[in-house]
Amino acid sequence: GCTPYNIDIVKQETSSVKVSWETKDKCSAYVLYGEDISTLDMVAVDLVNETSSKHHSVIIERLVSSKEYYFSIVSDDINYGKDGLPIRFSISSL
Repeated sequence: GCTPYNIDIVKQETSSVKVSWETKDKCSAYVLYGEDISTLDMVAVDLVNETSSKHHSVIIERLVSSKEYYFSIVSDDINYGKDGLPIRFSISSL
């Protein structure tokens, strides 16, 4: 399946984070993110594994440490978050 698991988010530098996850099958996936939970209007793509893969990671850059953001993983065209909602994070809390 293409359901993401082992989702991890790690601060990379002062203004970026790395989101990584795995899938049981080889799947194409990317991350939608934004400052508004109802409007995830930015995209981060997996530059290492551009084609289908079981291991995925994306870098989200140019974030403001004082703001909260939301993201969801789109895996084989299905949106995944936590309990059906995008996952909330802020750089200052990582």
